[in-house]
Amino acid sequence: MNRFTKLLTYLACSAAVTLGCNSAANLDTDGGGGELDSCSTDNGGCDPAVTCTDSAAGPSCGTCPDGTEDVGGDGTECAALGCDSTEEAACMVASGGSCEATSSSYSCSDCPDGSVLATDDSACEADDSCPQGSEGFDACMIAEGGLCVVTGNEFECTGCAPGYTVNSTADGCEDIDECQQGAVGDVACEVATGGECTNAAGGYGCTACPEEMIQTPDGLGCEVPPVCGDGVTTGSEVCDDGNRVGGDGCRADCAGLEVCGDGKRDTATGEQCDDGNVAEDDGCSATCQLPPAETTIPTEVNILGGSPLDCVLTNSNTGRKVSVDQLGHLHAVLNCEGSAHVVSSIDLGITWSAPIDTGLTDVSEVAIEGGAPGTAYVAAITSTGLLYVETNDSGATWSTPQVLTETAPDAEVSIDSYEDDIFIAIGQASNMAVYRSVGAAGTFFTETILAQSNAFHEIIVDPATGNVLVATDTPDFHLRLSTDHGATYAAEVNPTGSAFFSDWTLTNNIVYVSGTGESPGNLDAIPLSDISSSSVIGDLPANTSNAQSRAIDSNAVGDVFVVSALASGEIQLDRLQAGDTEFLPANVRTLPAGVSPAVAALPSNDGAVVLYGDGTHIWATVQAYK
Repeated sequence: MNRFTKLLTYLACSAAVTLGCNSAANLDTDGGGGELDSCSTDNGGCDPAVTCTDSAAGPSCGTCPDGTEDVGGDGTECAALGCDSTEEAACMVASGGSCEATSSSYSCSDCPDGSVLATDDSACEADDSCPQGSEGFDACMIAEGGLCVVTGNEFECTGCAPGYTVNSTADGCEDIDECQQGAVGDVACEVATGGECTNAAGGYGCTACPEEMIQTPDGLGCEVPPVCGDGVTTGSEVCDDGNRVGGDGCRADCAGLEVCGDGKRDTATGEQCDDGNVAEDDGCSATCQLPPAETTIPTEVNILGGSPLDCVLTNSNTGRKVSVDQLGHLHAVLNCEGSAHVVSSIDLGITWSAPIDTGLTDVSEVAIEGGAPGTAYVAAITSTGLLYVETNDSGATWSTPQVLTETAPDAEVSIDSYEDDIFIAIGQASNMAVYRSVGAAGTFFTETILAQSNAFHEIIVDPATGNVLVATDTPDFHLRLSTDHGATYAAEVNPTGSAFFSDWTLTNNIVYVSGTGESPGNLDAIPLSDISSSSVIGDLPANTSNAQSRAIDSNAVGDVFVVSALASGEIQLDRLQAGDTEFLPANVRTLPAGVSPAVAALPSNDGAVVLYGDGTHIWATVQAYK
């Protein structure tokens, strides 16, 4: 009996008509007498998807749920809504799409191959975009933000990556010359008043600025140089408390406040890392500290597919071969039969990756530098000039090689970094060529030629201030210092002392240099406060194996690490602790036999990673000092 029949029966009972009723409040729906039907039995006759409510008049059915229609008219039967033929056609149901009706409309999903879902889900539309790997995809630079449409067998570029525009035939993208008169680069570099703008693929850079001005940190403009330490916050400065001293709330470079979690590592306040947050369990603690180092046994790192590659490190003093990024990830660069490969460790040397090919070939010399968390930079002298690559995923992949200069006559290259600033140096007869990318993380380099004699050299950046030092030997010392992140350099200074086959480092405003040759047991210390002077710290091993068998590095607290290949064949690691005036026997570590050793201090300030060769085999070990 449906609800309509039940209602008539109830009304009849209320009028005292005999239809098998017990009373007006007690409806006997089966005519046999008994209690009123309720929702507890067969949901009161309502559709199972409907809510049934008991009342004095009998069960009451609710409304059919969304996506269904009430075919019974009273909630006793609900049926699923269906898309009509027009809606199904819009969703291409016949080709495999799906259509789902709602109480007020419909929506499409699971569009067939060759179609895409409309933004309002109302239709499946033909996909006219260029598929990845197609001619149109590459020509229109889809991977970098271009737009491409397909019509039949033809494609058309309707948009390009930033810095590019669609060409006249719409079958490719061409570079925009931002240095044309009146264009953005021309204006930003103030060419009309003496600046220089250099166009580049997809961008531009200010290679020179008008007198009394310097490049902005990103190299895309000119500004009156802010004077860090004058007490006035100007230009790119975040703060200026009247000094260039760290540890007082304003960074020594005036580039930020000394706060853990701001993404800038403040070594003066004891930060060992800063990954931009104060979370735990992500490699850098909530107080910006790194896990302590543990000594590891030497591990062969030139293994690929279970077999060793033929690799060498020559020469570690003419290009750093091992580095550490700001999260304590280790990176080492190997010259494997002329190709630069990098091995990385994200667990402080316990395990190492297989060698990854950087794409740099015909390499004669190569150097590596660690940067922000997960970032490392490689510069190499090759048969085609000076090339540069970088990684942002801890060495898993490397960028396409970028040519910085097509001529690189010197056999050595040096590289250092500061935040997102990168500095690369090579020697050119009586000049030093410095390539600088400031604030752009390697996307655009400018060249500065310095008149500076050199036999061996290093470019080093003060981790506290960002000051840049170009240091060379002939073997006499030659130094040129920049206090504006490499925009300009002071006149050459010649501190007392000399070193053959030198290697250099800078920490706590002291430059340290050592080498081999006439004075192989000396470490010279040059204070930046009196850069024309130097003092000698002795007691390094004098019996080194050959002319280029020593490398040095330092950490933020002032410890200096020196690694040497001894004539006996062994590798020796010495540590000069901050404040010490001599090397102590307790800080000596003896390692197995090898050649061309390299060293990098750990940002946790409790040890160093050492790399050394053994024939064509390369070994790596972390040495912790507790």
